[in-house]
Amino acid sequence: MQLEGGIPVEERLAKAQDRCKSADLPSKSMMVAQGGAFQFTFYCELCDSGCTTPSIAAEGVQEAFNQAQQEARRYFNRCHHCHRWVCDGHYNEDLMMCTACAPRTALCACQRCGAKNAPGARFCVICGARLG
Repeated sequence: MQLEGGIPVEERLAKAQDRCKSADLPSKSMMVAQGGAFQFTFYCELCDSGCTTPSIAAEGVQEAFNQAQQEARRYFNRCHHCHRWVCDGHYNEDLMMCTACAPRTALCACQRCGAKNAPGARFCVICGARLG
């Protein structure tokens, strides 16, 4: 067990994972209540594409909302820079950021390890080798 800043690394990772799990999906959402069931639509924070959940039977709105978030979470990605929730079309998976923070561009491959690096990077993010 390694310590980083006096806190075990495993504990820091667990806390980071909990923060990611508890992070709310996009603030752009809509709810429709029909006969004791709820249906939610969540929208990408950069465009109007959305994901509509199936009808959820729950005792309350908050319970239904929590279930809907878990259902919709797999259709959105959270930007590691600005923390927006965006659709796959607006997510740069190579850099784990939305396309507003990191537009898709040609990535620079490391000659030593083959890792993809951001354009203009001077050193590889994986092995530290000098690029270019």
